[in-house]
Amino acid sequence: MQRKRGWIWLTSGIVLALLAGLLSFRMLAQAAAAASQAQQIEMSSVVVVVQDIPLRSVIQEGQVAVKQVPTELVPAGAAVSLADVVGKIARQEMAAGEIVLTRRLVEPTVKGRDIAFVMPEDKVVIALPASDLMSQLGFLKPGDRVDLLFTVRVPSAGEEKLVTLNAIQNLEIAAMAMPPLLSESNLNIQEEQGPTTVLSNKGALLFAVSAQDALTIKFLKDSGAILDVALRAPTSEQMLEAETVDMSYMSDRYKFSLP
Repeated sequence: MQRKRGWIWLTSGIVLALLAGLLSFRMLAQAAAAASQAQQIEMSSVVVVVQDIPLRSVIQEGQVAVKQVPTELVPAGAAVSLADVVGKIARQEMAAGEIVLTRRLVEPTVKGRDIAFVMPEDKVVIALPASDLMSQLGFLKPGDRVDLLFTVRVPSAGEEKLVTLNAIQNLEIAAMAMPPLLSESNLNIQEEQGPTTVLSNKGALLFAVSAQDALTIKFLKDSGAILDVALRAPTSEQMLEAETVDMSYMSDRYKFSLP
């Protein structure tokens, strides 16, 4: 009887040991499979918002950080370094936790793009037809500083006389609206290579000006004034002294008598 009990205990011990070994093996196999699966998840570095970013604000370094996220969750166009984001202007509000997309950013130093996001809040944008000769020859580009010269007909003694004036000085071309015949790729080529493309008179020059200057320009345009654009040196910002020119001025300067 004692021997029989001994065999029972021995058999039970062996069975329990086998069960324990099998259970341990299964747990180790599951752990190894989980570790293997974790190793197979590919991670990517992206820029993530850590503080809410308001619309039109310049993004500061403390508002974003580079974090690791699963590659399969990274959207197209995600920013991958702080250099891609810091100092740019936000085209949309961004909430903490969002991955920053480059298409939501505006480069403040690039002229002629996203003007509404980089223009001062106390300015308005006005468009003038690019019908002047400088525009027609392709010598103008966004970022150039120019003067607007207008020739108007002024009533005088029952007749009209021509008067030419330097109406608005030292304006920066904020953008150029291109006609449908020219693609955006052609515009980029012209911006990079300079005056190589002749524009159609369907194009327009866009300026960010004060509300008063906008009304002045509109009045001159609506009154039929003839516009020409004078290109300034890139560093020229001073007001230039120029006397309004009419026939009396021409007579005095060139010494001829008026009829």
